Amino acid sequence: MGGHPKLLFWTAGLSILASIVHGLLVEEHFEEWWAFGVFFMLAATAQGLYGFAIVASHVMNGSPITDRWPRRNLQGFYLAGILGNAALVLTYVASRTVGVLGEVEDWEALGVFTKLVEVATAALLVRLLHLSRTRP
Repeated sequence: MGGHPKLLFWTAGLSILASIVHGLLVEEHFEEWWAFGVFFMLAATAQGLYGFAIVASHVMNGSPITDRWPRRNLQGFYLAGILGNAALVLTYVASRTVGVLGEVEDWEALGVFTKLVEVATAALLVRLLHLSRTRP
């Protein structure tokens, strides 16, 4: 079947890229408020582990997860990534429109870039989810 390795690696790369950006901003957000720092640390960790799981599984086992994981597990994995990225994008938009804890934050180029990366990640995961449903 081939397992859609290019889509998987693009997804992993984008997830890791978003993780790196969130990781670079952890200290700045801890200075703002400890809970913001923890949020960024958790986002960076989750996105990094998600991308790493795709790559490591392929490297260690010699084939993509789509060739080895049961369909139900794949679909759950993809859905978790879709929902996680969507939650991060919605949180960012909410913090720039209605505010978080009563404060509306400014739109920043790095933040918008990261949200675009997360939207692209989610879009690839939607495609992978669709392909998993048609997998033999």
